[in-house]
Amino acid sequence: MEFTIAVKLPDLTLLTDEVVNRVDQVMRKTALDIFAGINAMSPVRQIAGGLFRGSWLLSNAAPDSRIATAPDPSGASAMTAGVAALAGRTVQQKQTFAPIFIVNNLPYAQRLEEGYSKQAKDGVVGPTIARFR
Repeated sequence: MEFTIAVKLPDLTLLTDEVVNRVDQVMRKTALDIFAGINAMSPVRQIAGGLFRGSWLLSNAAPDSRIATAPDPSGASAMTAGVAALAGRTVQQKQTFAPIFIVNNLPYAQRLEEGYSKQAKDGVVGPTIARFR
């Protein structure tokens, strides 16, 4: 006598899509939190300052090579642009867990990260990342 049991499995595609979306949510939230921290810690010169703060760029899958030309002392414009960049993640970027980049392409950005500014003696990226560890 032969005995067979048939078990219908749930649609694994739906489960996979859910996992991908959740991982992407965590990636985007973490990137935005780090971006906000870096933005807030960025030094701003008292007179006509804010170019460094406004030059932080958030991008998907590849680093953004642009350089900001307008000061953004509050960092609000940079944050708005960062949120928009993450909202534009494609399905393929989500499915492949494409990296999210945070860059500042100003020529003096490295010096500021090395503590050149009295406002950010320990830099901005290092201390922000340390808070997430």
